[in-house]
Amino acid sequence: MKSHYHCLTVQNVKRDEEDLLTTQLFELGASGVSEDLEFVQTNDIYEPETIESDIFNLKAYFENEVHFDEIKSVLSQYESMTYVLSKEPVKDWLVEWKKGFHPFELVNNIWVVPTWLEAPSTSRANIFIDPGMAFGTGTHATTQLAAQAIFELKSNNTQLKTAIDVGTGTAILAMLCEVLGFRTIQGTEIDETARVVGQENMTANKMKHITILDKQIEHVENKFDLVIANIIDGVLLKIQTSLKRACKPGGFILLTGVLSERKPHFLKNFTLDNEFDLIKTYEKEEWLGFLFKRRET
Repeated sequence: MKSHYHCLTVQNVKRDEEDLLTTQLFELGASGVSEDLEFVQTNDIYEPETIESDIFNLKAYFENEVHFDEIKSVLSQYESMTYVLSKEPVKDWLVEWKKGFHPFELVNNIWVVPTWLEAPSTSRANIFIDPGMAFGTGTHATTQLAAQAIFELKSNNTQLKTAIDVGTGTAILAMLCEVLGFRTIQGTEIDETARVVGQENMTANKMKHITILDKQIEHVENKFDLVIANIIDGVLLKIQTSLKRACKPGGFILLTGVLSERKPHFLKNFTLDNEFDLIKTYEKEEWLGFLFKRRET
């Protein structure tokens, strides 16, 4: 495998020059060409919109030998363009990522451990994780915040037995629920790859009480003692009716994934009516979590 590649960044490219320049770069041996895109966030769902610009930067990638004189000659045809050529090392990004993922305490001496490493000898319990292509290693502040809230809630309400983890990803929070004593746990996950990863993690941890569903919370009919949703606040607002419907009378809803600056907007738009009470707010770094309880009647 080659140890490096070259990246040519062409600056101040005009929109009407893009097609011709791209063709010329491929003729010079570029393996790929990409535009440096700018984005803006304008909605609750955090789906960024591309900002179209008449002048932008273009990057070309060269795996083989670069003929610099030829590149210089082509770019000299364009009046406004400048360029930078850099040599970049080729990396196995999976290997690089694994180097930085170490065992860590999730909550109360329950540790998250990469499947390729050994667990601490003094841990109370271990959750082995191989994220694969699914979201959720447990290192994000919202996941740790949710873990702390679930632990505290279960410790103070030992009668809670059923839970659902909405958008379970690697199933880390669902597995924490089983470790803490929940005995009927479901996870919703519409991404097929994530479902496979979650199932593999559950098998590695010998979990017996978790089922991952290939459906959205809107289509789940059961009701639970605890409804968990570690999702960005715009989505939480969008699915709030289904989250509330899935919660038993006397049960709890735990919502994380809300930025501190979004708190007023979120609480204004997450409608409690007369059925739910906000009983606790959690905070970690710039993130918030909210624990709601459904009234018995």
